[in-house]
Amino acid sequence: MTGNGFFSVPEHTPLIFTESSGTGRTLFRLLVSDASGENEGYLLAETVPNWAVDVTVKVRTEHVLQ
Repeated sequence: MTGNGFFSVPEHTPLIFTESSGTGRTLFRLLVSDASGENEGYLLAETVPNWAVDVTVKVRTEHVLQ
C-alpha cells in the first residue's frame, strides 16, 4: 500500500466517479493501482474535475485543504 502523506488506500480499491446531477451515471471507473498510469491520467483529465486529477494522479493536496 502506498500513500501520499495525507491518506492511503489499498491498491485493489475501486475508484468510481459518477455524475452528481441526479442520474448517478458512471463517468469513470478504475482501480487505485491504475490511477497513475499515463492512459488513465489522460482519461481522468477528460472526465473529472482538475482537483480530482491532482489528488488521485499527481498526489497534490495543498489546494484541496484550503
